[in-house]
Amino acid sequence: AKCFTNDQSWARTYDYISIAEAAVLACIVLRWIFYMRINRQTFIIWNAIWKSYKTYAFFLLVLTPTLCAFTVLGHTIWRADLGSHRTMWGSFTSTLMMLCGDYEAVRVYVNERPWTLIFLILFYIFMNLILVNAWVAAVVHGYQQVRVGFGYNPNDHSWTHERYANWMLWGPLARVYLRLVKIIQTRREQRREQRLAKKAAKTAAKEERE
Repeated sequence: AKCFTNDQSWARTYDYISIAEAAVLACIVLRWIFYMRINRQTFIIWNAIWKSYKTYAFFLLVLTPTLCAFTVLGHTIWRADLGSHRTMWGSFTSTLMMLCGDYEAVRVYVNERPWTLIFLILFYIFMNLILVNAWVAAVVHGYQQVRVGFGYNPNDHSWTHERYANWMLWGPLARVYLRLVKIIQTRREQRREQRLAKKAAKTAAKEERE
């Protein structure tokens, strides 16, 4: 008879590897966006979000206690009927899902119908109308400040070839690259001047023969 083989440890290891891959991919994308700040639109959005976070940090003093209060209230109302609110951590997760717009986690039962109505009204007023819209207002205000502060006309703040080279390459390598580019440009100008001189000489000789 075949013995039972427990592969739970292998399955758990596979889950950990998948989570690690997702984290590495997220860090790579974040680093790529950080480097793409050379583009003006990406730079403005990046700085606007960062400025909005600093502005919204004061709202966290109100958001955190309010979120904890709704977590405790939801746990108290639905812990006997809903598995998602049976524990405090599950209630916190369900409250976050409601903040994202998922109200399927809350079902109206006959016994808790008045409390459910009160909970939803208070949650909509304090979380959606005040705190979420305050975040939107902070983002819009930060975007306008960054857009005006760093120049309305993109042509006034465009980078030159030298700034791109210094930003992308290592210092000594950037200097060597710019020196080579300067040598190539000088030779091109010399060849162009030589062609123009030859052309002018041919034109002068033609006029003398005529």
